[in-house]
Amino acid sequence: MRLDEYQERVGQFADYPPAVVHGNNVKLVYPVLGLAEEVAELHEKMQTGADRLEVSKELGDVCWFVQEVASCLGIKMSQLSRTMKTTVTLDVLSGTVCGVLAKAVRDTDGLLRPKGVDKIIDTLSQILSKVEEVAAEYGFQLEDVMRGNYNKLASRKSRGVIHGSGDNR
Repeated sequence: MRLDEYQERVGQFADYPPAVVHGNNVKLVYPVLGLAEEVAELHEKMQTGADRLEVSKELGDVCWFVQEVASCLGIKMSQLSRTMKTTVTLDVLSGTVCGVLAKAVRDTDGLLRPKGVDKIIDTLSQILSKVEEVAAEYGFQLEDVMRGNYNKLASRKSRGVIHGSGDNR
């Protein structure tokens, strides 16, 4: 599954309202916060020695939020460079995205300026590269992770459990 195909197919599962910040609808709030949460869950799985399939599921969840942030910005996932190698950790990278949005909420009522958009796009590129790197460490390719995530979400949707919490619902 290619990046843009993944983005198009899993984008259908996005079902959340924008947050209201000083009267403005800010669609980015949920996916940015969700990205940070999923990175934390991935980190926990890796630190506690979860099996490789559980790690793959969390990587897929991170991919979902990367695509959703990109979609909210009108960016195709294929526009995110995967050649950026970084020593920065996923938690720092997701925190960077949160920080850009926090400053936009504080300073411009939630409206991102071009410099902020560029910073988020650059950081999403680094996150996607890092996800690909972690996936390889666990014996997966990024395409496998994305396909697994799509299948998981499609199954949840068909069973009426797309909303809720818990990894294995």
